[in-house]
Amino acid sequence: ELGTGVPVVIAWEGGDAAGEIVRYARAHEIDLLVIGTHGRTGVGRVLVGSVAAAVIRTAPCLVLTVPPPAELQLPQYKVRGAALEVADGP
Repeated sequence: ELGTGVPVVIAWEGGDAAGEIVRYARAHEIDLLVIGTHGRTGVGRVLVGSVAAAVIRTAPCLVLTVPPPAELQLPQYKVRGAALEVADGP
């Protein structure tokens, strides 16, 4: 919890991840972006790319990157797509 008076916005957009994050930050005059990272470095990051790195380079505001806890780190593979189903009501 961030405490009272600190608004937190969670948004969902489609398209190029880094581009959409930066576009949203500009359009909504965001002060701080917090983005997770897998912690890839070197050749792994160059070959796979990094959304966090692209956001850091182009964002109009501060960017805080947060690595996952060690027990939650995923295998080093690229996710090509994801789906989310949201049910109406409880």
